[in-house]
Amino acid sequence: MMFYRGKRARKRTLARPVLLALSLVLVLGLSVGGTLAYLVTSTGPVTNTFTPGEVKTEIKEEFANDIKENVYVTNTGTVDAYIRAQIVINWVDGEGNIVADPGEGADYELLMGSSKWKKGADGFWYYTEKVEADGKTENLINRCEVITEADVGVGLQVTILSQAIQAEPEQARTDAGWPTNFS
Repeated sequence: MMFYRGKRARKRTLARPVLLALSLVLVLGLSVGGTLAYLVTSTGPVTNTFTPGEVKTEIKEEFANDIKENVYVTNTGTVDAYIRAQIVINWVDGEGNIVADPGEGADYELLMGSSKWKKGADGFWYYTEKVEADGKTENLINRCEVITEADVGVGLQVTILSQAIQAEPEQARTDAGWPTNFS
C-alpha cells in the first residue's frame, strides 16, 4: 500500500501546476476578450481630420501701353512652397501664330527683377527662398517693352509659366530634381 500512495502523491503534485497554468490562461483569455469586447462596443467611429496641403501659384503683372511691368508670382496654396518660372518670348502675328522672323531690327528690352531669382541650367528661373502660403516673390521682371517695332501685324508676346513644389520636407526639391545651390 505504501507504493500506491507514492504514485498517487506524485500525480497530485504534477496536476496542481498544470491546473494552475490552465486557470491562469483562462483568466487572461477572459480579460483580453472582455477588454476587446468593451472597446469595440464603447468607442465611437474615429474621424480622419487629415487635410492635404495644396501647392498652387498665380502670376501677377501690370500691363499698360504695350509694356509689361512688375511681374511676380504669388503662392495661392495652403503650404509654403519653392517657386520656379519660365519666361517664354515670341514674336506673333495677329492670329497668335509664332513668327520666326519679325523683320529686320525688331527688338525688345527685358529688365529682370530681384537678385533672389537665379537662372538654372534647365532654363527655369528659381526663386531662392521659400514662399509662405498666401505670400509672394519679389519681381521676376521689372519691365519688358518693345524697343524697335516689328513688321506690321507682328507683336511681342511674353508668357510667364510658373511651377511650385512644397517646401517641407526639404528633400522634396532635390527628389524632384530642382537645384538648391546657385553659383
